[in-house]
Amino acid sequence: MSLPPSSQVAAPIPSSQIVGTPGSAQKLNKYRPVKPLPFELRDIINVYIEEKLFSQALPLLLNTLIAGTDGTVNGQTLPTYVPSPQVLAVIATLAVHPAWTNRATEPESVKTANDALLFLKHVNSIVGASNANFTTAFKFLDKFDSRDRRRRTGDLAAGTENDNKSSINLANKGAIWNLAEDFWAVVGWAFNCSCQYPKRWERWRPWLEFMLDALEDDLSERISAAGPLRDDDKEAAANTLLSGSLIAQYCLTAGDGRAGKRRVMRAILANGCKKDLDEFREVWKNETKPPKEKKEEELVPRKKIDFDKEEYGDYMDMNDSEEEEEDLPSTPRASNSARQSRKRGRPSSATPDPDAENDYAVSSDYGGYEAVRLRQRLIALLTQISCHYEHAFMEAEDCFDLVTEFLRPLPLDIFMLFVLPPIPWLEPHAYASLCQNLLRPIISSEAPIYHADTMTQIEFEKHFLPYSANYTHYVENARVSLLVEALLRSLFRHSALVVNGSLNKKLDEGIKAREAKAKFGARKLVGAKGAEEEKAVKLLANSAMRMRMVIQVASAQQQ
Repeated sequence: MSLPPSSQVAAPIPSSQIVGTPGSAQKLNKYRPVKPLPFELRDIINVYIEEKLFSQALPLLLNTLIAGTDGTVNGQTLPTYVPSPQVLAVIATLAVHPAWTNRATEPESVKTANDALLFLKHVNSIVGASNANFTTAFKFLDKFDSRDRRRRTGDLAAGTENDNKSSINLANKGAIWNLAEDFWAVVGWAFNCSCQYPKRWERWRPWLEFMLDALEDDLSERISAAGPLRDDDKEAAANTLLSGSLIAQYCLTAGDGRAGKRRVMRAILANGCKKDLDEFREVWKNETKPPKEKKEEELVPRKKIDFDKEEYGDYMDMNDSEEEEEDLPSTPRASNSARQSRKRGRPSSATPDPDAENDYAVSSDYGGYEAVRLRQRLIALLTQISCHYEHAFMEAEDCFDLVTEFLRPLPLDIFMLFVLPPIPWLEPHAYASLCQNLLRPIISSEAPIYHADTMTQIEFEKHFLPYSANYTHYVENARVSLLVEALLRSLFRHSALVVNGSLNKKLDEGIKAREAKAKFGARKLVGAKGAEEEKAVKLLANSAMRMRMVIQVASAQQQ
């Protein structure tokens, strides 16, 4: 039975250069246009927020947003109302603030935080990050830029820079955009929570998922729009469009040097060890602590709210002192000197979770699969912006080198999730490039050097399949086997694999070579290294078994 042309031995893994998919393009075309809130409604929302009546403001905003979602006029989608970036910034802080989440003493507060996150998700899905001006709303303030600070703390309703400044704490010193140094400081702390503070991670995880949805959708929209511009030789216009993306904004805060780029990767792979806790600290003071126990005088029925009778419950009696204390940063805003002090090992003010196995031990699971999946999405965003707009982060090749540097030493279980993921997290070309990049430093020096951007079965058999690691122990040989398996499966997945005598021969050679090299240097190890070596023995055998199964399935399909 003859094979289709795409299944021939020299057919490469697809090289799509991470373009937007047709499905994402259709989604982007359905975004509704935006217009500002009417003056009266804007004033009402402003008053609600100033008085912390979030349970009144959020339903009103949501109903206003979704009204007329299915409506059209002359084939055009009806516009919808979206609040100002200043209001969106407050809502995004409210969604993860400890006083309304893990430190809340009332169920209504947690519901308010959940409603805040739900509203943000609706804004992103209905109007999109660009139309909603997320780049302004979710901008981390530069403490040395007075214009930036006035812009955020100005009139919540109109978004103007006048003297009508908001007095609410969530819009000023208690805002996440003011307390955290930048987005990567928040990312690092959130992933520290995934390993050390599970209660706090319950709140950071959905917030980070929303932010990633916004970052990905925003970049996809801009890539789709930049394509036609580049086709018309309007490279400058395309770059300007991509430079305005939210992920480009966050990447630019990392700085021009490699040290800043390395900090980004350390944030993405933060695992709750002492070093990571010292570098990426809690955003709000005492945010990981449990709620304060109520005093006896506080254990009274909540007052009802009735606006017609001018009964405002307990809202007008609220004392801001406790909230303001929680909103104080655990440390001053980071500067160069602050970073240096972190390097000297100044302890974090956060208290590790008492249920953790070891207060400052490295988390072996990196927060579990959900946390690893979010880490993958962040790395994919870095590779994507580097491929399409290298000025935001770095050139694509340098980006893959940086990712390789940080992924290669990961524990085998986590390393396997990145190179053999249950759900693909990179497009085929980028995935193959990453696997090749990871192989180069550890594969046997006998393997011919390969630097091409594409991968075919012929090149795979020549440069990777029959070789062991360049090290005489099981861990590195297991890494090589997992990477070789990843490339084999990628060729099979994209109909670029043909089972023949050469493939079978090279496969057997590689399996035997890696096993022999590992046994040659086998030695008795104890502790964590011993446990990792024992795990590597099983992984090496299982990887060989899976590769043979792939060959069997591919052979059966060719019959």
